[in-house]
Amino acid sequence: MTSDSTWERVDEPVLHFVREAEYNAQYRFNREGFTEEVPHLDGAELDDALRRLGEHGLITWAEHVETFGAYLLPPSFGTGRTPGPG
Repeated sequence: MTSDSTWERVDEPVLHFVREAEYNAQYRFNREGFTEEVPHLDGAELDDALRRLGEHGLITWAEHVETFGAYLLPPSFGTGRTPGPG
């Protein structure tokens, strides 16, 4: 039996979520509950993955807000791409 790496289990699915996210969307994740966007991760795991991806320059976000029991990812969260026409 082999275990998945952090990249395979956590970071890569989060990167796919970010790539598909609405450009100006705002997300709120419960720190301890599982997320709708990446159902096998809780909010803390998702937040850790976002931080790692940001540190490696794979994603950007304008700001990261931590509130009572939740993380907020405001608009301008994404892979650094600009929205296309339309």
